[in-house]
Amino acid sequence: MRWAKVVISVTSLCLSCLGSGTSSPSSFTSISRRDGEVKQESVLNVYRGDTRSPQEIMAKGGFQPLGPRWSENPQAFSIDRHFIAGISGSDLDQDSFDEFETAYVSFSREQGSAERYGDWLYEVRATRNILDPCDVYAYPDAEVFALGGVQWSQVIRYKWLHDQNSGWMSNPRYAKDIWENSPVSGTQTDVPAALLDQEESNWVKPEAREAAMEYMSRPDIVAALGKFPHKFVAYPVRDDVPGPREVPQRQSAQFTAEEIRQREAFIDWLDKHCKRDGSSCLTSRERIDELALSEKDDFLRLSEELTAHDFEHLAIKFGVAELAKGHDKLSMSDLRGLSKGYKPLVNPTTRRVKVWGAKVFTVALLGVYARDVVDVFSRDTSTLDRAAVVTSVVPFVGCGVQAAADAQNNQTDLADTALCLVGDALLLTPAWPLGLVVHFSRFFLDAVRNYFWTTNLFQPETLTQRLAEGWLAYCQEVVKYIQSAVFEANIRTQYMAELAAVVSRASQARAELLLGAMKLIRANSTAHDGGREKISEELREKRGRIEQLICVQAASIKENLRETFTQALKRWMLNQHEQYTEHFYAELRSQAVNGSSTSQAEFLKSLDAHLLARAPANESTVIPTETMGSMGRAIDGHIDKLPSPSPCQVIVTYVPSTGDGRDLNVVTN
Repeated sequence: MRWAKVVISVTSLCLSCLGSGTSSPSSFTSISRRDGEVKQESVLNVYRGDTRSPQEIMAKGGFQPLGPRWSENPQAFSIDRHFIAGISGSDLDQDSFDEFETAYVSFSREQGSAERYGDWLYEVRATRNILDPCDVYAYPDAEVFALGGVQWSQVIRYKWLHDQNSGWMSNPRYAKDIWENSPVSGTQTDVPAALLDQEESNWVKPEAREAAMEYMSRPDIVAALGKFPHKFVAYPVRDDVPGPREVPQRQSAQFTAEEIRQREAFIDWLDKHCKRDGSSCLTSRERIDELALSEKDDFLRLSEELTAHDFEHLAIKFGVAELAKGHDKLSMSDLRGLSKGYKPLVNPTTRRVKVWGAKVFTVALLGVYARDVVDVFSRDTSTLDRAAVVTSVVPFVGCGVQAAADAQNNQTDLADTALCLVGDALLLTPAWPLGLVVHFSRFFLDAVRNYFWTTNLFQPETLTQRLAEGWLAYCQEVVKYIQSAVFEANIRTQYMAELAAVVSRASQARAELLLGAMKLIRANSTAHDGGREKISEELREKRGRIEQLICVQAASIKENLRETFTQALKRWMLNQHEQYTEHFYAELRSQAVNGSSTSQAEFLKSLDAHLLARAPANESTVIPTETMGSMGRAIDGHIDKLPSPSPCQVIVTYVPSTGDGRDLNVVTN
């Protein structure tokens, strides 16, 4: 295996313990809250990739949850905690995963997804303790969660994954009559809500454990599976059940004794960030000779792979995964790809390789490097070009193609582009260079019609009154739209799109921090335990600071959107008034010309004189004060309702240190 697979075990942990190995970013599916989609049906069979042989798992009685006291640990029952632990151990604020406990064992609905992990593939008959929350949250690789584990007698068959000609081998202990006739056969898609709580502060509370215990105490489940937590019966060794096999050797570079020693030091450090259930870590010393890493190309490649995995985690944690909600063709990897399309986020890693690639790292230098990563991240995300974010992300979650093109050509701003999302509500269409025009024809047509119902003569006062009445009616319609749930959803989409760009950059920065620590471990083979601990502390602290800066940017995005939408709508309304007035007088002239009045010529003469004498519109009177007030209050209300990401509940602002630049100050409530 390559170094890529070792490093990824820190941040992906094999997609929440599905097994060992790694997955390409393109294989990821959306992780998002699902609403209004086709419901996921219960499946009868699930799959798991694992490094352990059938004989080893049989000896344990099946696939057991991790930890000696998991059934008493409230945190062990959070599905989201189980999943996040598989993405980034450091995000659970634990120095070691030796004592990590979880009530779940991961499986997949899809054989193809499970085949990417481990050396053995297992097909298992599902029962209702295998929870599939896909109708609420769609996890990557169709992952499902076996509450309390799976008995060996539920394993239908297995096969060795390192032989293309290897076929399935039946499990002689599979209790077909029991499980295929079980009243609780199949996965459970109606998952208790308490088990899906994403708020980390709630994981220590008893609600999830109580909900799990209540669910597993249902009479039908107890009758079929026994009392929870389930007991696992070890089976004696059988000759017809395969045991451990040697994994085929992969082509690898030859290392000197010193290089191997450096890698061993790195493995020691890496083990502190990796939880193990016998299958999910790739750091066994027997595999040291399989590891390789070049300086430049692999730094870029590994940074990309680590970034993809960490983006998946951060997108869930900070809520931007919901951008993929309801969009069948938009996966999480697609969303990250769109965020990468925002050009300023593409270059920092390449620059960092050039600046730092040739340096010999020391513990002190890692601190400088880490601050550089954090500072560049802060600078990049503080200067987001919103039009570019709109162009790269928003069009794929609802905005029109033409509006996206206008944004790309600097012919519109973010509020104007978001207005295109209204659809049929006001029939917006790209029609003028500074924005998007509402089809307000019925408003000026009604105004002209009302005028001629009143008189066929030219009466300036009546003309001005009808013009104002039509414009006021139009303004009222605009206010209704601005107050609508549709416009609120558009603002939310823009907010999430900008936050997705920040999260994409954050995942990149966090990957660079991890690779910097790896480079240091490799380059400083004499580092003692205290030095390695200092490296670990530096890494945890800076990765945490990056998350704090995401929170700072989330708050900043909200306030910038408040100001930007208010100003953009004012400009938009002024332009609308200008075009409304032009259309009103054009329609007035047209009806006068086509009318049968004997005073037609006099009417047109008076109209021309009126237009020549007409004073320019006064900005302070064009938009009624009540209209601007209503729109402003509506925008404030929508912005105030934008959700702060769960990790950001106390963070309100960011103030750079005035000292030596070593620290970042985050002001909290």
